[in-house]
Amino acid sequence: MRIAYVGQNPWVSAAIAHCLERAELWEFAHRTAVDAELRSTADVIVLDGGEQVEVAHLAAEIAADGCRVVVIAPAAVRSHMRAVGDLPGVDLLDRNAGPDGLVELLLALQLGDATAPVAAEVRLSEQERRVLALTAGGATAAQVAEQLGITSGTVAAYLRRIRVKYRMAGRPARQKIDLYHRALEDGLLA
Repeated sequence: MRIAYVGQNPWVSAAIAHCLERAELWEFAHRTAVDAELRSTADVIVLDGGEQVEVAHLAAEIAADGCRVVVIAPAAVRSHMRAVGDLPGVDLLDRNAGPDGLVELLLALQLGDATAPVAAEVRLSEQERRVLALTAGGATAAQVAEQLGITSGTVAAYLRRIRVKYRMAGRPARQKIDLYHRALEDGLLA
């Protein structure tokens, strides 16, 4: 998958490039503007929302052309972009999620699991619910894998998807204690 970051901040670009290199799944390019070549070659265009509401219009235009768009925006601007986040092909990502949050979202997009941000309800598959309950209950990835008859790598993939779903619902679960709280909130633990 070819990812392009469009923004003026070289520090953000460098951090994203570093995280994408670690994932070893994607090609990455940093651009300062969206042009016809970029639209035709990138699978996902990541726009730095900054403080500019105009980015919402650009995101809508790019998505209408058939390219997936992720807009990274601070909370103050996200409320102005909510309507754009509801468009097919556009995802909003809170700037506080950082480059690792972007990698999680890109993984979910690649797996076909990401959707536009929704209300606080999180829909987990039955297997995701089992993985979350066991992990939140204190089991290690190896223990969860053994108990469910899957590999540790599969457990890690489920946890990434679970975290993406919670983050997109506005209920981030970055650490194991957060997973515990989400499992309690959603009735997966007694």
